[in-house]
Amino acid sequence: MPEKIELLKGSIDKRNKGLWVSLNEEFEINLYKSPEDNYLLNFKDNLVSLYIDTINPSPEAFVHELLHLELRRKRIFISKDLVNTISINEKLDYLFSKTLEEHICNCIEHIKMFDVFIDMGYESSTFLSDFAEPKMTNDEILNLRIAYKQNRIVDKDALNFYIGKFFSMKACSNPEFNYETYYYELNKLDSKLYYILNHFWVEWLNFDINQPDQSYQSIINDFTTELLKWLENNFVI
Repeated sequence: MPEKIELLKGSIDKRNKGLWVSLNEEFEINLYKSPEDNYLLNFKDNLVSLYIDTINPSPEAFVHELLHLELRRKRIFISKDLVNTISINEKLDYLFSKTLEEHICNCIEHIKMFDVFIDMGYESSTFLSDFAEPKMTNDEILNLRIAYKQNRIVDKDALNFYIGKFFSMKACSNPEFNYETYYYELNKLDSKLYYILNHFWVEWLNFDINQPDQSYQSIINDFTTELLKWLENNFVI
């Protein structure tokens, strides 16, 4: 117990203590010193490994990981279920890199965590370390336009970049950035793909994670079904 208290020094504050206590009642949480200069979270069923940044402890970074865990307590496993749905389909598994899958999962979880983070009394600028960085630039959209499709063939890396940037911008919590021009360019570049991504995002935004009788599986099914239809008319390599 004293070792756990020592590990948590600088991570616990009055805003996150209640969530920390309640999550310990639901999960078996093992604490470890992080091998990196950040916080890390791994879990399997009710067994959780939480790696604490003892070099630069931060209540904001700590509660960020707790909010990921809070989604599991609410039985929200959309990240795992989306990845599983992709992995069992050969075409979709080819389409999405593992890095992109992880990125999408973070974005869709972050958008549900952000309001809770703010309601707990934290500043929006502390939600993510890249808060001040724009999620798309003029050079990036220009390079994407050049690389996306050549001779009717969609470049796989450019496609992953397109999808990743879409979700990055949608999940961006910094109101100083206006991405409307970039959304317009993405839509112009591939309107059908843009529609699929945007429909998925809107459906997920409208999903109430506090209603346990709701199911998000239809959101995943619609998303992957539409992507497969898109693939019928596009050659990706």
